[in-house]
Amino acid sequence: MADRTGRTLYRSLSRIYRPLELRLKMYNYTLRLRMQGLSYKEIHRRIKKIYEKRTLSKVKIPSISTIRSWIKGCRHPRYYDKELRSSPYFSYCSMAILGDGCVSLRNEIFFTSKDREFADKVAKCLAKVTAELTGNEKIKSYKVGKKDKKNKIWRVATSSLILAPLLRKAKEQPNILLPYLQQYPREACQAFFDAEGSSSVNHKMIDASNTNLKLLKIVQQLLKKLGISSYINKQKRKDRYFYKNGKRYKRKAIIYRLRITGKTNITKFYNEVGFTIRRKQNKLKKLIKSYKK
Repeated sequence: MADRTGRTLYRSLSRIYRPLELRLKMYNYTLRLRMQGLSYKEIHRRIKKIYEKRTLSKVKIPSISTIRSWIKGCRHPRYYDKELRSSPYFSYCSMAILGDGCVSLRNEIFFTSKDREFADKVAKCLAKVTAELTGNEKIKSYKVGKKDKKNKIWRVATSSLILAPLLRKAKEQPNILLPYLQQYPREACQAFFDAEGSSSVNHKMIDASNTNLKLLKIVQQLLKKLGISSYINKQKRKDRYFYKNGKRYKRKAIIYRLRITGKTNITKFYNEVGFTIRRKQNKLKKLIKSYKK
């Protein structure tokens, strides 16, 4: 069942990508048909009839919404060939998604958080990146909806043929994002600590946990660039067990923790990075105030 599902996903993925030459032909044919006075549905029907016969394998025909975007000038086939540029918006949303998001094989990007302000910022940053890639300035923000009304989990969802494959690969090889993140280390660190970080007044430290050691080492490099020292240690054996519904479970993956200690480093983190999430930022303020007593 799993194999069959996997084959289906890869088959659907191969249908998504069309060569640029073929996309341009469909685009020009669409404009010619529109000049003849055909409706969007009639154009879609004509393209499907012609190009499915010409190609040996099934090619994904542009949807009616895509045809409408082509005609109105909101989108162009060369959109998929644009290069991704480094920006504070990309640094923030990419690290947030690596922390609290996931990317499907269908190039869908999902992000969930229990903090509305965090979800709102990710939605706006994703929209900024998409607007830059598409050249469509009308995209201001993506809709933030409730995934679970009972537990108040906020969700952001979108899809991208450029952004999604990069983020999916970065889940396993986070080093590929380093050239983009080095120019905007503050936004990258803030997003990661918004997703995975916390602060403790009793222990006098800021820490972030993740099972991906490579990702934590990248965050450590970015913090060093901001003049903040940190260290990484492995989860203690006793912490590998957790209780749920009265039952004891063992975590399969080893959790690594990145920790920031010392008044100088914590003060620098407060001034240079901080948290977007209000409850985390308020706790960090308490930690800073505890040094002044």
